[in-house]
Amino acid sequence: FKDGKMIINTESIVHKPTEVAMDDMPVHDEENKRVTSMSYSKRRGVTRWTEDETRMFYIALRQCGQDFTMIAQFFPNRERRDINKKYKKEEREHPELVDRALNPKAAMPVATQRFANALLAQQLEELTAYHLENGTEP
Repeated sequence: FKDGKMIINTESIVHKPTEVAMDDMPVHDEENKRVTSMSYSKRRGVTRWTEDETRMFYIALRQCGQDFTMIAQFFPNRERRDINKKYKKEEREHPELVDRALNPKAAMPVATQRFANALLAQQLEELTAYHLENGTEP
């Protein structure tokens, strides 16, 4: 205010953005990984299912039915959401295998039975080795 009148500085009315060179902006973090908007997301990258994991999925599906939380216990590196997506994909691409796995009267394919037996034997060996290392009883 000057002499009872308001004085407006016209330079302060207009916004003048400061230019920042793109070269000055960091695009890598401490580990030299590229930083993007997805860097701050909780989503994980998609990992493909191996053939053995798919066989194990069918074995777990036969044992647990459509209880995806229970099936997820067979896959420590996968979440329930991954199991649900796998089920939907298999139901779409191989409905006869899903039906066979869910039908308790249907026989499992011989290859799947062999895989299940081999997997159980491997898990038993690992469990026995664990107990021997820790001096505990199974």
